[in-house]
Parts: sequence; structure tokens; C-alpha cells
Amino acid sequence: MKTFTILGLLLVLVIVTPTFILAQSPLPKEGSGANTSYFTGTLKSLPMGQDLVAITYEVFGVTTNDAGQGFFHNVSSRCVGGLSVVKGEWDNEQGMCVFVDGDGDQVFVRYSAGSGRLGAVAKGKSTLAGGTGKYTGLTGTYEWTRTALRPTMPGTTHAVMKATFTYKLP
Repeated sequence: MKTFTILGLLLVLVIVTPTFILAQSPLPKEGSGANTSYFTGTLKSLPMGQDLVAITYEVFGVTTNDAGQGFFHNVSSRCVGGLSVVKGEWDNEQGMCVFVDGDGDQVFVRYSAGSGRLGAVAKGKSTLAGGTGKYTGLTGTYEWTRTALRPTMPGTTHAVMKATFTYKLP
């Protein structure tokens, strides 16, 4: 029985592995598209009286390309950022993210957002600022809309983000 199980697993690997490798096509030198990200993380706040709060956060997420393949498909991410809040309105949000693909290659992103009400939909722009491996020398833009979700407990944050992007490689 053990021999059949091992042979069955080897057969699956022999059939599936070449299909997976062949499905991985090289990334075009430039392109555009749309993706969806899901983030969760922690935040820290520094209240200053009744009306002022400084917030920093660290979030982790997963992103899929809406086309089901290509740039920004099945990548994980880590972002750190911060913002100021005055009377429930935030402004000057900015931060940086690292997106990591299945090969371990990284995309570096710098982002900023204008202003809005805490908990409301936020819009922002990002700059693709390089990367490692196949993303070395990457440039481009990334425009996003983020919807905050109700936190599971105090000090946490969760969001869904829809984005469009353009990129260029050297």
C-alpha cells in the first residue's frame, strides 16, 4: 500500500509540475492591469487631547491580478505607514510596501493618500519604485481605492483594495 501511495504522489508531481512551469510565462517589459488586495494588520495610535491622533500601522496582505495571471498575481505583501487625524478626518497618509511573488522576487511601492474620514473609502496613488530579481529597475504607477472593514478587535485594521497599475521594466 505504501508503495502505491508513493508512486501515486510521484505520478501527480510528474504530471502537475511541468504544467505549472509551462504556465509561467515571462513578464512583458511593460503592461497594465487591475488587481485586488486584502490586508490585515495592527495599528498604534498616539492621542493628543480630544481632537488629534497620530496613527502608524503595519499590514500584511495578498494580491491577485484580476485577469488571473501576470503582474501582481498571487503575491504577498507587507506595508508600513502612518497618518494624522484631526477631528476624525485624516490627511497626509504615506507609507511603503514590499510585494513578494512566488519566486521570492520583490516589488517596492511608495504610496500616499490625500485626506478623508476615518473608516470611509480612501483613494491614493503609488509609485512602483524598483524591486529585486526580474523587477530590478521597475517603474510605474498604481492607483487604488481602499475600503476599510470593521476591525476584529481594538488595535487591528482590515481592508480590501482595488487598484489599477501600469509598469515598465528596463
